[in-house]
Amino acid sequence: MNLKQNEAFNDYIEKYKKLKLSDKQDGVITLLKEDLTFLEKLLELKNIKPEILYNREIIDANDGNYSADDFVEAVLVYCYSIRELLATYIEKEEL
Repeated sequence: MNLKQNEAFNDYIEKYKKLKLSDKQDGVITLLKEDLTFLEKLLELKNIKPEILYNREIIDANDGNYSADDFVEAVLVYCYSIRELLATYIEKEEL
């Protein structure tokens, strides 16, 4: 893996570290949702019907009032959903 430094990204992380935990969690959930939307649109552009994994754990993260367990469980569901969409894209592109 090739790692690189980026001053703007480092500044972003420093600001992020100063947020309240609940705001950090909301930000992570938002980023994961945006990634899912991006991948969904990419698949649609390639005429691939995306099938997004769904689990009730993400409902807990949508109301903004979740426990640490709810947060981690929702992040796991989003990560698996992203992984599945990437796998679908790779599989269809190789055909």
